[in-house]
Amino acid sequence: MDVLADKALVGFLKVIVEINRDIQLLSYRNDERLFSDNGNDFTPRMGFGLHAGWAIEGAVGSLQKVDATYLSPHVNTAARMEAATRQFGVSILITRNFFKVVLYLCMNHNVMSICVEAFLKDQIVFLSNI
Repeated sequence: MDVLADKALVGFLKVIVEINRDIQLLSYRNDERLFSDNGNDFTPRMGFGLHAGWAIEGAVGSLQKVDATYLSPHVNTAARMEAATRQFGVSILITRNFFKVVLYLCMNHNVMSICVEAFLKDQIVFLSNI
């Protein structure tokens, strides 16, 4: 699970970087049609909630279309974390479970200082009570 957690974090960080450097998306920041009444410009943002735990995967749908769904209290926790990113004004929120998994990976690969520095940046918040 530690490799999957690492890949999840890196994947979400790449998405955030691409959103903030894509020329086409950046052009929307200056589009007057997207200005609000108070003069604030438009800024594309995405929020991600990361949690580690178990889930049950199942297929739902019809004969024409089948989708995967995931059931677990852990999936619900990740969804709540994602919803809270707007409240906290950050791009990524992680839980203690996820932090422990990623921290274990950092310790085993002797990159602890890089991992700790990443979690102390403004865009990643660790909520210890979850």
